[in-house]
Amino acid sequence: KLYGIINSFSDLYSVALLVVPLQSVCHIIVDLHYLYKTVFLQLSAMSTGYTILHSFRIVTLFLQIVVLGYICEEACNSANIMPVLLHQYRNDYFDMKMESHIQMYSLQHLHQKVAISALGFFYIDISSVYTHIGAVITYLMILIQFDKPPVEV
Repeated sequence: KLYGIINSFSDLYSVALLVVPLQSVCHIIVDLHYLYKTVFLQLSAMSTGYTILHSFRIVTLFLQIVVLGYICEEACNSANIMPVLLHQYRNDYFDMKMESHIQMYSLQHLHQKVAISALGFFYIDISSVYTHIGAVITYLMILIQFDKPPVEV
């Protein structure tokens, strides 16, 4: 049942688990590029409060991705440790009636690892957070390299 619950959760929220990180990554890229243009290149006069607001938004979006990855990974780790705990229980308290049920359940779950995915595109865990950070840095560098300064006529 535990495996079914995690799979049901993954199926029900897979669209949201796909949209939230992608939306956050897009907003972070746009905000960082805007801050780069206004702070470093000083192409427009932006108030300090507005800079702080953009910086705070970037931090909250980044934390949203990190927390989502951490929660999903911890839920999967908790579900994946259940077969080990059942084997320990079976070794500590020998009961013939329960032994076959525990062995069947634990062996089934030892070979079936639980993972939460975003519509099957990628798994939501801490490594996906690193992937998102890499994507942000890559696309930001591409935007900065192809960004041409305005030409005066």
